[in-house]
Amino acid sequence: MEILTLITFSIITIFSLLNLTLNLFLHYQTKNKLYKILAIFWLALVVNFVLQGYAQNGTAKIIYLFGFGVVPMALLAESTFFILNKKMSSLFYLTIGLIGYALSSIFIYYDFNFTISALPIALAVAIFPATAAIEILVYSNKESSALHKIKGIILALFVIHSLNFAFFRMDPGAQIWGWPVAYALYQLLAAILPAISLEHYHLNEQERLNTLVDKRTEDLQKTNHKLSESLETNKILLRVLLHDLSNPIFIILTKVQLLFRLLKNSLDDKVSHHLSRIFSATERMNSIIDQIREYEAIKLGKKELKLESVHLFTIINKTVESFKEKLENQNITIGLNPNLVREKENLYAFIEEKSFVNSVLSNLLSNAIKFSHPGSIIELNAYTIDNSFTAITIKDYGDGIPQEMQEGLFDFTKKTSRKGTSGESGTGFGLPIVKKYIEFYGGEILVESSEKGGSSESFTLFTLKLKRSNANQIETPSMIESSIKE
Repeated sequence: MEILTLITFSIITIFSLLNLTLNLFLHYQTKNKLYKILAIFWLALVVNFVLQGYAQNGTAKIIYLFGFGVVPMALLAESTFFILNKKMSSLFYLTIGLIGYALSSIFIYYDFNFTISALPIALAVAIFPATAAIEILVYSNKESSALHKIKGIILALFVIHSLNFAFFRMDPGAQIWGWPVAYALYQLLAAILPAISLEHYHLNEQERLNTLVDKRTEDLQKTNHKLSESLETNKILLRVLLHDLSNPIFIILTKVQLLFRLLKNSLDDKVSHHLSRIFSATERMNSIIDQIREYEAIKLGKKELKLESVHLFTIINKTVESFKEKLENQNITIGLNPNLVREKENLYAFIEEKSFVNSVLSNLLSNAIKFSHPGSIIELNAYTIDNSFTAITIKDYGDGIPQEMQEGLFDFTKKTSRKGTSGESGTGFGLPIVKKYIEFYGGEILVESSEKGGSSESFTLFTLKLKRSNANQIETPSMIESSIKE
């Protein structure tokens, strides 16, 4: 029996020291009070085992040393109340413990039998697990986890064990079952308390992270609100600025044109050159304002597009003709593919003619001219695809578009503006606006480009895929409105 008791004592001591180490580590990591309470509990439990092993004879010694069990039981109860967010009245329990010790001392002094002498201290020890078990299993049953409820049952068994001490400790056979029962209960605690500690750690960490997420979410909402207010203010300022700039720029353009007409024959080359630069710069500013206005109109849904069946060959011819002077000045040729001329009677598509000419076709032709070298040719073709689409292709043999720029070519937020072959500047708004219009038409725009390298020829090819129509279809039954989102 002594060997069995020694083995059991050794096992529970090792478990207790391991749990002590675990809770010290958790307390060091989190500074959570629970782990401090449990670390002291396991330390007190080891001391209690040593004292219980020493108390093998002498009524007073057995009773007083058993009374040390008040310390680990009080700590165990405190950990229970802490996890359940309930307050434990330390003063009340301290008073109960002192009263138990006082009564037992009186009974021992007057030589009462063991049961009567031990009962006050046994009750003082039992009251801690009893109140904790009642709190778990009765008052906080819904809030308690499954692990906590198991702990409540173990605490209830500790109450019975404490009372058994008073009634059966001095029985000859008590040593046979008393020590194994006590150690078995502590081993159950040694198994369940680490799990409860880790569960509490997990729940606390989850709550901390949830709180952090809520705080970050609140901060983001506040930031978004401020950004929305700032964005709205910027929109208003932009509209005011565009409106206030348009009139002066228009006046400058008309006055410079007027000066050219009035003083055409009397201007020397230097003055004429400076006036030309003023006119070009002002015209560019006006173009930027027009494109920004158009983008804002599309974005706000103020621009409506009525799709009609349009003969593409006619508008392609007209648009190419409008670039005649620019093409001659830069010695660039636009070549119409024979297929385009051959199929010209069948080339119809659903588009809105004005926006297609001014904002799509003109933009793409202007870009092709801008990035072409003098003496080069721009190839223009159109053809049908499976009787469902009509395609228009515009191919120039300039320097090509850098690979890293191609991905953001149609994105308003990406910087894609670059100088042309003659040093012309751009706004970077043209192609994104082209793409939006093509999407409004229910079509698609594709780009293929290659920079010069080795024996390969540099080029840029834009392909427009538009919904095909025929001469008998006058207009579509629906109106297409802006769908740009911030």
